[in-house]
Amino acid sequence: MKSFLEEIVDQLISKHSKNLEEVTIVLPSKRAIVFFKYYLSKRLEKPVWLPNLISIEDFMLEISELELIDNLRLQFMFFKVYKEFYKEDEIESFDQFLRWSQTALYDFNEIDRHLVDSETIFTNLTNLKELELWSLNDQELTPFQLNYIHFFESLNKWYKELSKKLLNEQLAYQGLAYKIATEKVKNYNFTYKECWFVGLNALTKAEEIVVDHFIANENAQLFFDADKYYLDDESQEAGLFLRKHKEKWGIPKVSNCFDSSKNIQVIGSSSNIGQCKVACDTLDDFNSKDLKQSHTAVVLADEQLLFPFLNQLPEQIEALNITMGAPLKNTPIFNLIEHLFSIQLNRIKYKSKGFYHKDLIKFLRHPYLSRILSSDLNLRISSRMIVNNDVFPDLERLKQYLESNDSQDWLKIESLLLKWNNYQDSINSFLFLIDELKDQIVSDVATVESEVLFTTKKIINVLHQLLDDFEEEVELKTLKNIFNQLVSKEKIPFRGEPLDGLQLMGVLETRTLDFKNIILISTNEDVLPAGKSANSFIPFILKKHFCLPTHEERDAIFAYHFYRLIQRAKNVYLVYNTQNDVLGSGERSRFIAQLQHEYKDVDIEEKFLSSNQPSMKIDFSSIEIQKTDEVIKQIQQWLSSKVSPSALTTYNSCTLEFYFKYIARIKKKEELQEYIESDVFGDVVHTALERSYKSFLNQNLNKELLKKIQNRAIKLLEDGFKSKVGSQLYNGKNYLLWQVAKKMMNNFFEYEKVQSLKGEVKVLDVEKELSTTIIINSKKIELGGKLDRIEVFNDAFRIIDYKSGSVSHLELQFKSWNDLRKKTKSKAFQLMMYAYLFSKVRKVDAVSAGNYAFRNNNSGTVYVKPIEDNIILQKDHFLNVETIIIEIINEILDSKIPFVQVKQKSNCTFCDYKEICKR
Repeated sequence: MKSFLEEIVDQLISKHSKNLEEVTIVLPSKRAIVFFKYYLSKRLEKPVWLPNLISIEDFMLEISELELIDNLRLQFMFFKVYKEFYKEDEIESFDQFLRWSQTALYDFNEIDRHLVDSETIFTNLTNLKELELWSLNDQELTPFQLNYIHFFESLNKWYKELSKKLLNEQLAYQGLAYKIATEKVKNYNFTYKECWFVGLNALTKAEEIVVDHFIANENAQLFFDADKYYLDDESQEAGLFLRKHKEKWGIPKVSNCFDSSKNIQVIGSSSNIGQCKVACDTLDDFNSKDLKQSHTAVVLADEQLLFPFLNQLPEQIEALNITMGAPLKNTPIFNLIEHLFSIQLNRIKYKSKGFYHKDLIKFLRHPYLSRILSSDLNLRISSRMIVNNDVFPDLERLKQYLESNDSQDWLKIESLLLKWNNYQDSINSFLFLIDELKDQIVSDVATVESEVLFTTKKIINVLHQLLDDFEEEVELKTLKNIFNQLVSKEKIPFRGEPLDGLQLMGVLETRTLDFKNIILISTNEDVLPAGKSANSFIPFILKKHFCLPTHEERDAIFAYHFYRLIQRAKNVYLVYNTQNDVLGSGERSRFIAQLQHEYKDVDIEEKFLSSNQPSMKIDFSSIEIQKTDEVIKQIQQWLSSKVSPSALTTYNSCTLEFYFKYIARIKKKEELQEYIESDVFGDVVHTALERSYKSFLNQNLNKELLKKIQNRAIKLLEDGFKSKVGSQLYNGKNYLLWQVAKKMMNNFFEYEKVQSLKGEVKVLDVEKELSTTIIINSKKIELGGKLDRIEVFNDAFRIIDYKSGSVSHLELQFKSWNDLRKKTKSKAFQLMMYAYLFSKVRKVDAVSAGNYAFRNNNSGTVYVKPIEDNIILQKDHFLNVETIIIEIINEILDSKIPFVQVKQKSNCTFCDYKEICKR
């Protein structure tokens, strides 16, 4: 079956074989021009002058004699117009202006493209808005409501003034150029004998007038690509515009392609990546000839899937032509510039001279930075920031983290991270970055990276020029918005042989093109067609009245693209995403349902796939670590060092956690702490108490001495928190936690003063390391632990273990010695082991041990009570503790008992390894 453009070429040659250069061919797109030339070259036997081939947009611009202005320059000019209508104190910032200006410009464009009288439509719009605010109680409008009405009253003034300024400079946005083209077409010097309009569908009012002019002068021919399947059926939205054209101009030839046999498959896949995988698997079924000779097209309804599709592309694809560009916003260089913006914006947000550590680490870890800095620099800076818990390092501290041979790296870092006081500083940073990358990326061979770099520099130069001509002071946040707008419209073009191999394109690029095999990806509702939402101030009712396009016309346009795309194809694969999430509804396009319901001549196959990707299901509910010879060796190595109460309580709580922490030695990921976390809170409190009591050991505690120790402890507490979070101690959550800690500390010393009145109290030692050895299986094993506080109260020894959390009496009481192995009695086991160590080292037969919990200070010190109610621990108690210790260590050594997860998932809430267990 011949393609539509081949049919037009046949007619052109039959009528103008000797004078092709006397004909102008107007096509919907530049892509169509490439294929038209290709089909024409296949029919020509000798060199000839080509006809004038031009897209409809370029044709309208040519007639208007205007230059198209880019969107951002247009917004800058619009802002100047906007300011002329307001007093200086009434003018919005440029950032606020950008939030609505794009919507207004969209409406200006549509009004001009469809030749609507601006005065009439904007007057109606204002009246409509006034009616919305009208009230029967005759209340006066608020200032906000008056401003609201004034905004809509001003739209027509802005429109007229902007049009005037643009035309004075021979510039135009598309709609304005179209409008001027309708005025100039009567005097347009058309130097060709005929003008052929080929493959057009949804014409604007301005385009219709231009076409009418050429028809009236009897030097125009119209060729529409229509099929009776959707043209003759009034309910088919795909034929909406063609039926109007048929009534006005006639359609001499209508195809009946849908009468021929087709293989149509509808394939649902469970993700966007899955769609791409399904499409690539389908390509494997095509013969190599179809893939090499541009007979096959993959069409992306969602162009964001370009890179996911390319990553799945099968190796058998020898040639590929990508007609769409890659969005610049998806490139690493844009991501790197975004990091620079975040660094500077968060400086302002946090009112800091330094850099927010998360921004800085992201920046330094960017792959492009490793190209211009030493490869290990990021690791060195990051590790030193973590060691110093440097949440907001400034340039001076960063320099201290570098070594003497890092001078070149430092100059680059300094140039990139200097504070931006104005837009010129930001431009300098960007240009410096690009120049540095250019030396590493650009070579004699053209690459995508070099093209990206070139395009980015071009955008920055445009931005620089616009800002130099701009009279307003631009805030950093506004600068970022402007830059993002520039980038959002920019695409990196792919260069290749346009007619060889597999064709990869977007929906709009398929206009007038025909392929034997079509794979359409993302055939989902709200993608094909797009949703009803339109970025416009003009409501639906006014658009209908003034014949402006609404979502109904947009749906009809996409319906035509859909049916026209498949009408000459032999094999059609419609792939859609079945996943229902925030990125999509999971609903297939209505066009698929319509095709299945109406296209009775073909049995449309439907299937659902999960894309042949390997299953990654892992059962995390029953992790076991068997004690192999290697594991036993690691256990013996652990036993050769000091065995702590913490290690044994961890084993009692969860043997798998014990394995990860003490045997496999998997370290907790080190991170910067910008907030005072629970472990930091406890460490600082312990350290403050240790250092404050250290100078007053073996002294009777009285009110005066305790007051002195208290003042020192409060100061040490503040210094300790400050060393962890710096100046952030006095802000937000950190400040609240610091105040809580101070109150807890003051409450503790009030308790100490009360205790000093009850008897003689002396602190013998703080943070004291104690160790002893026991014999297990003829092997000496050292036990050791650090006791927070050892004191004497009325000649009786007491061990105090501080807890920053809370402790209940039930946690420290147990009815049998086996209870000490339970998770709920971990604090009791720890205290019993501390008492055991103390009795062994000091040769003491009686001691009491308890927790002072800062969160329930009203309870004072809570003492461990083994079985009976007496809190005095004696020799028999210590022998039982020793028995339990030996039992635990023997169990750890038993090769038949694996390390397993704890059954109670509630125990995993604060575990450092819960991500490994997926709990």
